[in-house]
Parts: sequence; C-alpha cells; structure tokens
Amino acid sequence: MVSVKVEVGPIKIIEAMIKVLTVNPSKARKSYFTDSVKVLLQVPADQTEDLRQKLSQINAMLDVQKVVKGSSKIYPFVVGLPIYARVVSIDSVSLKID
Repeated sequence: MVSVKVEVGPIKIIEAMIKVLTVNPSKARKSYFTDSVKVLLQVPADQTEDLRQKLSQINAMLDVQKVVKGSSKIYPFVVGLPIYARVVSIDSVSLKID
C-alpha cells in the first residue's frame, strides 16, 4: 500500500494584465487587436509576491495562422507561467485582419 500526503495551503486569485503577442503572423496580413488581456491566475498565497515580480515574463500568445480575413474572436494561450500558478480565466481577443 502506498500513502501519499499533500500539503494544501491557502490560495489566492490574482488579476493581471499581460502582453499579447502573435504566433504565425502572415506578412501579407495586417491585424488589429488589443495589446494586452486580463487574466485571472490562481497561486499559493505565499507565492503571490513572486508572481507579481514575474508578470513581465508572462505573455498571452495569439495563433493567427488559421484566422481568415475579417473579424474574429479567439482565446490566447499563456506562456511563461511559473509552475506554481494556473490560469483560471483569460479574456478573448477580438481582432480584425485586412
């Protein structure tokens, strides 16, 4: 028999604005969208300050390779997130490609 104990501590939900970057942009396209999105992050309470210091290293990535001409609404994915944090929610991004 194997016994596993996991220590569970208090958690906090942190609201942050993170920079939006594009993945697979086409040189023939010009896209228009916001430069940052709101994200809610869940972190252990004792890691809150560490996360706030690392926010500039966290980005929301938009993969625009399959987006067609016109207006679209897509959800970015987050990169650079510390191992102790997880995304609770992230705003969608409305974009227009001419």
